[in-house]
Amino acid sequence: QKPGWEAVISCWEPCQEISNPLISTTPALTDFQVSVDVDELVTFQGSADFAVSTASAVYTWDFGDGTTVIGQNPEYTYTTAGIFDVTLTVSDSSCTDDSTTIEANPIELIVGSSAAGFAYVDAGEDVLLGCENSTQLSASFLDIGETNTYLITEIPFVPPFPFQGLENNVSTDNDDRWGAPQNLPFDNGFCFFTNNEDTFTVGSNGLLSFQTQPDNYNDYAFTATLPESNDPALSRGNIFSPVHDIFPDASGANEIAWEIIGEYPNRVLALSFFNVPMYDCADQLATHMMVLYETTNIIDIYIQNAPECDFNSYSKAVGIQNNEGTEAFVPDGRNTGDGNATTHWSTEEEAWRFTPNGDTVTLFEWLDADGELISNESTIDVSPESTTTYTSKVTYTTCSGFRVNVEDEVTVTVDEDPPYVVELGPDLDLCVGGTSINLNVDINSESAIYEWTL
Repeated sequence: QKPGWEAVISCWEPCQEISNPLISTTPALTDFQVSVDVDELVTFQGSADFAVSTASAVYTWDFGDGTTVIGQNPEYTYTTAGIFDVTLTVSDSSCTDDSTTIEANPIELIVGSSAAGFAYVDAGEDVLLGCENSTQLSASFLDIGETNTYLITEIPFVPPFPFQGLENNVSTDNDDRWGAPQNLPFDNGFCFFTNNEDTFTVGSNGLLSFQTQPDNYNDYAFTATLPESNDPALSRGNIFSPVHDIFPDASGANEIAWEIIGEYPNRVLALSFFNVPMYDCADQLATHMMVLYETTNIIDIYIQNAPECDFNSYSKAVGIQNNEGTEAFVPDGRNTGDGNATTHWSTEEEAWRFTPNGDTVTLFEWLDADGELISNESTIDVSPESTTTYTSKVTYTTCSGFRVNVEDEVTVTVDEDPPYVVELGPDLDLCVGGTSINLNVDINSESAIYEWTL
């Protein structure tokens, strides 16, 4: 081989630019949020613009619960309630570095988000009957019980109202005070431990009472646990959001306020404690809210922040108790601690629901177009001969004996002009073994299914 030059020629292609990464979902997003039930299937769709080709695109998902997957359109089911931040990272597998890796705007999955505690019934979507002659109707509704006992459930922290700016301010220039009694303008009162309550009083230490207060002093010091019938810091209260020693006159930036929101029969009383300093720990601010629902008598508590403070032995408690202080419902781990590091508690962004759970006070009915009862079952089969509107009706009976009705309608439309006609032609007389014939009922539909019977 003669001496000379040797050249190695290679082609280098720079990493392509990736832009406009986007997350979409089924069910659909609203303002980068989507609410789904526990165990409900969610389909994620990822997209991005690639300068050259999508052949080497890599879509990496983080579902916010410790699970990561790779794929453009994965499906996922959340098995526990909560709020999860979902992120999508888009990259190019042919690129040897991460110079073009890009992240989409994250979205928020609210899983198991409890519907508001309103009285409601949903009859479902309208139905069109074309070829079929029957369909199934299925209604959903809120089933509640008497208030002699309650079911406690943790719900996602999704406050239905702002903590700040409610209509009626409670005086916050004095510490440890009960406010003036207020009328609760629910038409039929509020059922609480089988009592029909129509007035309430706000205590500045995070509680509400249906009881008549002997004076305006809302005691702060307690080490007892709920239920409590003797210690006035607890025994005078009924709903604790939580109860703890907060100091509303420590600064002008805090607020204690309430408001009646909505219309009959689904009004609420919202009571909020916003940015109220802990006593003797003025840099620790407490924010929490309670929401009482008319008709259903459900109570929700939303705690944005309930910080620690060693004053008053760290004492705080969340829950509800009867007027006598002999029965209470308290979430696990949320009663008064004993002041040592292993039992006192603090929390951020948690919420609890207290649902009346005695014998049902709910009556469900399906009614036909004439208002006649069809069934008390929520799911029924119907075979209307003509277009018919059905009514789902729920009756709630309050502790005062008053009945509240909510209704919803669903229309089943019978298509009297079917989309096709099957025509075999006139009858034929044939001899055994004679000439074969061709029967043609093609309706020019790719989705049609043909079935023959003799």
